[in-house]
Amino acid sequence: MRSSNPSQLRIFGILGALLLILTSCKSSTSTTAGGAAQNIVIGTTDSLQNSFDPAEAYDYFGSEVVFNTAETLVTYAPNAAKPSALLAAALPNVSADGLTYTFQLRTGVKFQDGTDMDAAAVKFSLERAMAFGDNDS
Repeated sequence: MRSSNPSQLRIFGILGALLLILTSCKSSTSTTAGGAAQNIVIGTTDSLQNSFDPAEAYDYFGSEVVFNTAETLVTYAPNAAKPSALLAAALPNVSADGLTYTFQLRTGVKFQDGTDMDAAAVKFSLERAMAFGDNDS
């Protein structure tokens, strides 16, 4: 029986890994006439438990996608212990009883479709997220 040469095995392993990487990098994104991508392809070994809907994405995978594709009123900078304003103009004013948070919104912020982000849109999003919780049993 002939023994395998370790350097040959290493070369075959590297070639196999490169082949796997190259085949997984095949583009499946379609583009418009202007060249803008229409699709996002996400590869993972995790499974989606719920949804990519921001109001419903409470599992790890769904919430990570939402976190990386949507913006919030406040956020945490990397390694920060305190929040900072993102879509809000500043951190909220909090009532003495801690039950009411008043935000001033940044001006000029628009949704992808060009609609202005305003108090009505923020209120709608918050009430929609709370309504999903009402359906839990």
